[in-house]
Amino acid sequence: MVCKMYATTIVGIVYTVYALTVLTLMSLFSRAVTSEKKINLKFKISLTSWIIFVIVLALGFHVFTHIKFPWTRWQVLKKQILSKKEVAINVADYKFYLPEDPIKLKVNEPVKFTLFSQDVTYGFGIFRDDGTMVFQMQVLPGHANEIIWIFDKQGNYSIRSTEYSGPENWRMFLKDAVVVSE
Repeated sequence: MVCKMYATTIVGIVYTVYALTVLTLMSLFSRAVTSEKKINLKFKISLTSWIIFVIVLALGFHVFTHIKFPWTRWQVLKKQILSKKEVAINVADYKFYLPEDPIKLKVNEPVKFTLFSQDVTYGFGIFRDDGTMVFQMQVLPGHANEIIWIFDKQGNYSIRSTEYSGPENWRMFLKDAVVVSE
């Protein structure tokens, strides 16, 4: 548990430093390019070098997080992962229509959530009892929106909309809608 928390903290710090570095360099570069006065930067960088730098940094970060976050691997390999259970959820008129209430799942067994929106774009998020998010995804109308997940802890999980979809969005909350057991 401590190791996972430590890895998540390290990834968060690395991502923050990466994002701040990119934003700082972008602002310096754009200011130097668009300024009427000649701004003398302490370093010279061409547009091609800048683009290569950003691409290498982004790819490096992607590879780093791909190793740390298991769900990235699950989504890449979703065609080869055999789901023990598939859960189809319809969303319409600001309501989640579940196939069973509650949805019963097993620990460490892959489950495939497929969501269909009948009207607007919604968010679909699974949350722990303490309010922290397990995962979330957008649910676009006219598409089968899929995600594969493997729950590593038993417990009760709530479903919430994570995307503003209109004035009734605040009602899209189902407490203890997913029960994960051994």
